[in-house]
Amino acid sequence: MIKEQSYIELFSDEMLFKYGLNSRDKDIISFLVKKSIDEKLYTNTKDYQHNLKHVERVIAYARMIINRMNNPLINEEIIMYAALYHDIGKTIGASNQEHGIVGATEFKKIMQGKLDDKSIEIISILIYQHASESDLINFENVNYIDEERQSIQLMSDILKDADALDRNRLNYPAPIGTCDINKLRTTEAKEILGITDSLYNDYCSTIISQREKETGKKILDNYELLEQWIEEFNNGETNMFHASLDPSVDILRPTESTQKGAYVYAGISPINCVTMASFRSSTIFPRTRENGKRAIMEIFPDSIEQTLGSKYITIYKLPKEKFHEYIAEATAAPTGEWVSSESVEPVEQISFKAIDLLNYLKSTNQLGIIQNHSKEKQFESYMQSFQMYLWGVKSLKENPGVMNQKWKMIESVISYYSNDLKTLNIMNAIKNDLNSDINYYIENFVNQYGREPDYDNESECLVPILRLFEKKYYKKNENGERVLNYDYIYSLYEKSNEMVEESSKKDDY
Repeated sequence: MIKEQSYIELFSDEMLFKYGLNSRDKDIISFLVKKSIDEKLYTNTKDYQHNLKHVERVIAYARMIINRMNNPLINEEIIMYAALYHDIGKTIGASNQEHGIVGATEFKKIMQGKLDDKSIEIISILIYQHASESDLINFENVNYIDEERQSIQLMSDILKDADALDRNRLNYPAPIGTCDINKLRTTEAKEILGITDSLYNDYCSTIISQREKETGKKILDNYELLEQWIEEFNNGETNMFHASLDPSVDILRPTESTQKGAYVYAGISPINCVTMASFRSSTIFPRTRENGKRAIMEIFPDSIEQTLGSKYITIYKLPKEKFHEYIAEATAAPTGEWVSSESVEPVEQISFKAIDLLNYLKSTNQLGIIQNHSKEKQFESYMQSFQMYLWGVKSLKENPGVMNQKWKMIESVISYYSNDLKTLNIMNAIKNDLNSDINYYIENFVNQYGREPDYDNESECLVPILRLFEKKYYKKNENGERVLNYDYIYSLYEKSNEMVEESSKKDDY
């Protein structure tokens, strides 16, 4: 049984005041969370980043913005309903780009006859718009007077800002896992941004404290139990562990990963699980070894602090009878080679402030943290990210824009950490080359077999494209080590420049 509840309901008056909230706000938030639990809106979601905890914080941020605005154009009931239901599209498996459309449609079905038609229509617009790349609502096919349009647009801006303010829950470095102040739409949200890490920290600590009360066990900073688990692993005892940045979950559900199918992943090493939970992006935080010990390399300055500064790491001990060995098709399983296709209820959990845990493991010589901020390493990281780019091929059939979405993520990281226009131009040339390879492979496949490849079949589509990428962009040096093929990379860049110059000459002519 999943234990869902409002955690802001447990905030003290002093904590509420710190965030510009009051007892009325607490009552409203608690009421909406209870409504979600009663209707099981997010109970069965497999998307842990868009669960009820995220929704509760979005509601809280919306109230914080509303309290600062005090604007008569705001209809509180409408925006609260929109905040509550904004991610229901995610619960039924809609993609990131489509969940606004799916959620708006689902909301209309759920609320038919429960609210007046106009309110349902406006809330569905807000749900739809929150997932749209565009901020401006298209009012062409709806009949609203100017004041209503202003009101709906303002409420849309508030909802999108409230959603964005909770980006610090993501375990990705800047700019992917942070809220960009320049993209916030309201002055009030920009004023709130500076306290979002504090709110997230208080929210997570409240959850852990509540679990300690429920279980009667020490959870926070239980280094003694951690050392026991590590010692058992070092002595060859096989236990199953899972680590997460979520401060507490009751049931681990199978989730889609880079493997074929959905699984709960477990590892036998608690430290390995910690590194996987903390540093999902292996291109930004490559795992390596230092003096025979597992280590994480920080390639971009301050990225570990930016990623983990306000977060907790929870390590779960799991029933080992639930797991069996799994052999990956194209990549290794994230935390070892153990998976369960069924939901798993943890046996025990311990939680730590993420930075504190990393510092502890480093000080006890159990995990190395290596800082290498060289331009060469950063360039290698950009190149490595193209492997993740190519994984987009799996979703190409159902989401034709997936490659462009993945490229935008790569481009944003390059732009954030590098002021070198040449680097971005090189990466653009590589992206175009890879797109040509993908198209060429698909065309050849169609000509040979009379059909398109099965995009979800890794061995039929993804693996050959990854092998071609490896063959073209990497080579062995004189020591037999895998290194980047800079000759090929720069030939692409020069060829790209020649094409731009030729195009410019034609335009001038």
